[in-house]
Amino acid sequence: MKSPATNYFTFYHFTIFTRIGLSKQQIQFILSAMIVMDLFDELFQKALISQYSNIALFEYCGIIFLSAFIGGIMNLLIKNRRYIQLFFGIALYVSVFLFHISLWLVLIVASILGIFFGKFFCKWMCPLGFIMELMTKNLPEEQKNSQMYNYYKVGCPISWIQGLLNKVSFFRIINNKATCLSCGKCDKVCYITNLNKESSLYKEDKSDPTTAFNCSKCMVCVSSCPNGSLSYKSVLSRKKTN
Repeated sequence: MKSPATNYFTFYHFTIFTRIGLSKQQIQFILSAMIVMDLFDELFQKALISQYSNIALFEYCGIIFLSAFIGGIMNLLIKNRRYIQLFFGIALYVSVFLFHISLWLVLIVASILGIFFGKFFCKWMCPLGFIMELMTKNLPEEQKNSQMYNYYKVGCPISWIQGLLNKVSFFRIINNKATCLSCGKCDKVCYITNLNKESSLYKEDKSDPTTAFNCSKCMVCVSSCPNGSLSYKSVLSRKKTN
């Protein structure tokens, strides 16, 4: 049974989502996802492992943070991605080593979130991913892309599971063919298309890098699009945009 604090927390989310301009359908989806996570949390508590209830913070933060993509502040998030990754990386580290949350539980929650959002963990929440980016920061662009490409290809169990879910996740990077200028700016900034010439974000005769196993949803392609043809949205909107 939900506490009054939890009910207030949900009402607070609804108010915030409304103010940042989310549609009724988007709010319903996000709140539904939060309810699913809350049910998992209750199951863990009923199984007499209530110490794992701290993972609720990880669950809610992930959903709130990623829901902001849908709220129209994509460019702001991308600009501050490393700070966001550092924040969640520290939060995850503290949760595991201070609150003793099981890595198996983190894997389960991350897998559930991957069903909705695909492979986002590496670039937005992973502490090791943050360190890896610092290590490759001063390398030549081609070498840096190659190392990051291979890292996101190998990664960890979370990376493997979320990578496989890129093809079936509820939210994906979608190109509006009707408005696409075919300028190629997205392909120039994507580390996958730079290393795999058989993939393209806008050429129909090539494979889609956004559903590739090692696409980590850095969203640089989305921010580089000059007219907003590339966007991160529900697959239900694909028919409307194409």
